[in-house]
Amino acid sequence: MIFFENFMEKRCQREEYVVSIDLEKGRVRFCFIVGLLFFLQSCNRAEDRQNQILEDGITQIDLAAGEDVAELDVSTIYGNGMKLVALKADGGFVIGDIDKVVLYDDRIYVLDKSIAETLFIYDSDGNPLERITIGKGGDELTSIGDFCVDDGVLFVLDERSNRVGRYDLDGATRLGSTVSLPNNISNIAAIGGHLLCYRALVDNFDGGMASSTLFLLDQEGNVKKHWLPVSESNFYLTQYIGDKSVMRKLNNRVYISRLMDDAFYMYSAESGQLSQRFKVDFGEKGIPDNLKTGHTDLEFVDNLHKGAYHYSLSGYVETNKFVCFNISRGRAVNSVLM
Repeated sequence: MIFFENFMEKRCQREEYVVSIDLEKGRVRFCFIVGLLFFLQSCNRAEDRQNQILEDGITQIDLAAGEDVAELDVSTIYGNGMKLVALKADGGFVIGDIDKVVLYDDRIYVLDKSIAETLFIYDSDGNPLERITIGKGGDELTSIGDFCVDDGVLFVLDERSNRVGRYDLDGATRLGSTVSLPNNISNIAAIGGHLLCYRALVDNFDGGMASSTLFLLDQEGNVKKHWLPVSESNFYLTQYIGDKSVMRKLNNRVYISRLMDDAFYMYSAESGQLSQRFKVDFGEKGIPDNLKTGHTDLEFVDNLHKGAYHYSLSGYVETNKFVCFNISRGRAVNSVLM
């Protein structure tokens, strides 16, 4: 994992925690990340409790079924093939913050959407190749909210204009015109000749396309399928917080997580279907039903923080043996390693 060092550094700065679950043994571990080791903090021991397989093959993760471990070397998870790459700051290649990193075909793509508003492209040794920045008027990008790479094409999301620009892998050449998207798309993933798009905010919760949050589009921008409608309670919550999803492509699948949801979803290009991969049992730290309605925005957020309730899953990474993801809880963010 070429950028695991950056992954760890950002979580150390925020004092985030990790919960680890060994897929083979079903063990759950809460960890604190320091340097190149996971130092595991104590949690409620419940050795007699195991993760359960629910109907349709969904694995339910019981966060209370934890154990205490002294430390865990990162190579246990990612193997010994990690490589630290120094990105050279030449010719204006100055990164303010890293929002997303993708390694594809010996190129490193780094998105800084909040400070530089630029997608930086490097070779595998960290040498600058190209930058994609926002422009003015015409067919130029007005924002860079996300990007993805698939089948030799670089897709860049213009979040403000609800469209996607297509480029060659070096980012130097535009490939055709932009593709129009449904409103409020915040995340994209290209897979199997299609574009998977996640909508940040919805217009209503009537159960139809207007309330759906996940869309499958063809390369012309036509909606082929839509999933994950927002419920009435989630509609209230996400309009205030902003339902930012995290989509991560691994091989021929895309994993999706979102606010106010206790499940990880998986889209398979082979079947063309969406299914649940994991369901997380937050136990007493799940958001109570009486907190989801009947409160002002500020009351809800204040109660969310006071109770340190879990409200978001994100950052899904899967290896041969482990799965890692983040849990947002109150003002803190916990990472989960399975």
